[in-house]
Amino acid sequence: MPPPIPPLRVKSSLIPDMAVTFAGAESCDGHYGLYHHSESAPEVTICTELDFVYEHELAHAWAAFWTSDERRSRFMEICATSAWNDPSADWGDRGVEQAAFVIQQTLALPLPTIQGREFENRVAAFEALTGMGDPRLAQTPSLDPA
Repeated sequence: MPPPIPPLRVKSSLIPDMAVTFAGAESCDGHYGLYHHSESAPEVTICTELDFVYEHELAHAWAAFWTSDERRSRFMEICATSAWNDPSADWGDRGVEQAAFVIQQTLALPLPTIQGREFENRVAAFEALTGMGDPRLAQTPSLDPA
């Protein structure tokens, strides 16, 4: 068995300094990753090599530190979830999980070529949560001088 990887230290102006640890599956209780909230020392544990998990867990940290109760309520209304972080609720019914999913999908994936109702709901959810529009929809400056 290879030696454990020492935790990374993540420094950002958007979230407090935190440790990111890469561990075996047994460290995550059957999940791909875990976010451990703490006002002074938040921590992320990654237990898979799947690309999206790192972004998803960091999105949990962002949501924990930057979303107000008002934003959470509006987000949960759009996503039709009943609780922000009720561990007894199914994953899809937890606002905190949907928030991390929406942030990760919006920031990590390219703009879909077909933009139906699901895409529109995700854009509305991202905007309700963050207070800004989907950055993938930003207009690029025109090179036409007219």
